[in-house]
Amino acid sequence: MSKKAGVSTSVLRKWRAGHSEPTRTNLIKMALAADVSVSWLATGEGDAASPVPVSRADIDLDALEDVIVRTRRRFEQKNITLRPEAEARVIRLIYEFYIRQGQPMDEVSLNNVIELAAF
Repeated sequence: MSKKAGVSTSVLRKWRAGHSEPTRTNLIKMALAADVSVSWLATGEGDAASPVPVSRADIDLDALEDVIVRTRRRFEQKNITLRPEAEARVIRLIYEFYIRQGQPMDEVSLNNVIELAAF
């Protein structure tokens, strides 16, 4: 896990033992590496695998379209190419944030998530 998330095993052990806490960026790395939601990883609450609304009626198609366009533009600007499954996971993570916060992800956070995805 430490290798997939790009952190040392000693740091991971400290987090697990409660001696220190990961930064937001490292929390995102861990969630992406484990293929779980950031919210679940941070709090232990909710469903780890499917935090997105399950009903089609709950999906904000305009927001989803905005997330896809913004994310794909960033990939192109940074010359990042991901497998379709990885790209979909990143888009899903950003969309989940949008739904939870009720607003688009700020530019700095969006860039951080995309840079982590390229890692």
